[in-house]
Amino acid sequence: MLVQQVALTLLPGIGPKRTRDILQSFEHPMEVFRAPLKDFQHLGFFSAELYKSLHSKEIMLNAQHIVEKCQKNSIEITFYTHPGFPHRLGQCEDAPVVLFSKGKALSSYPFMLGIVGSRSTTPYGIQFVKEFLSAIQQQPVCIVSGLAYGIDHAAHAQCLELRIPTVGCVAHGLHTIYPAAHREIAERMQLNGGVISEYPPGIVADRERFPMRNRIIAGMTDAVIIVESAESGGSLITAQFAQQYNREIYALPGRITDAKSTGCNGLIKRNIAEIIQDIPSLLQDLGMKGQMEMNFAEPAITMPPHPLLEVLKEHRSLHVDELLLRSGMEASQFSCELFELEINGRIHKLPGCRVAFAR
Repeated sequence: MLVQQVALTLLPGIGPKRTRDILQSFEHPMEVFRAPLKDFQHLGFFSAELYKSLHSKEIMLNAQHIVEKCQKNSIEITFYTHPGFPHRLGQCEDAPVVLFSKGKALSSYPFMLGIVGSRSTTPYGIQFVKEFLSAIQQQPVCIVSGLAYGIDHAAHAQCLELRIPTVGCVAHGLHTIYPAAHREIAERMQLNGGVISEYPPGIVADRERFPMRNRIIAGMTDAVIIVESAESGGSLITAQFAQQYNREIYALPGRITDAKSTGCNGLIKRNIAEIIQDIPSLLQDLGMKGQMEMNFAEPAITMPPHPLLEVLKEHRSLHVDELLLRSGMEASQFSCELFELEINGRIHKLPGCRVAFAR
């Protein structure tokens, strides 16, 4: 089945969204390759040429080659319906159908935070990254970035130093690392985080692929921080995707004379991003200050145990979908219970549809 899943991503002219449209008509990916042409006629974009490609020997041979190469190079292949597929990213309609990963890149974390910025950064941006990551060192958070020069590299490197999990999203196959200078740090990241891509081994870095890579950074995370960006910097594309996915966006402001701050200042001016005034207020906005001050011991006043609170005490904070799954409740009951806990002050909401235990 893995070969068929990969083969679906090789169909010419069909992106992730249309691939999902095709799959919605069938219970199993293998059925796509067995169905007659009439079963696809309700899809306006489907054609006889596409059907021919679907049943070509070449596409299956290429998919088989990709699977074998991944197995040889310890690259995991994860289909979008697999339980291990990042649930935040899975909620985005244009998310990849298949992810290729190394290390522990698909591990589940209570909070996923994107940090991106200029490739040619300044000491101001680097210092902010170091101070911010030091402030969240004890938080259950994973940092996602693009493994590029500048802010991306600074974020990954500081995470490694502080032992914060970090994931790098790249715009090429995982048979290599671009830029080559970052191969060593990418290998170290696999011990506590990892590297991820939507492209199979053999696909090289291309200018047109980087913007699409940015949607994965935005889609995987609960919030995105833009540290430094020029007026037309690539980080602004990440911000656009984050806005589309209804993620929280924060931008580090700079002086009006600083070329590397014009992009961030513009995001703030257009109310796309919240201004970062200082690190303590940013932590509070992210719900992290409360977590650091939180005492997870039993409250002094005896209160009846509640199944949702018991789950949150164990995990500190969870996405509402994951909390529902762990609770075992019906969706209607879950919504009522969650609302009551919130109005009673026993839980509080965090960015990215997450909730945390309050008392």
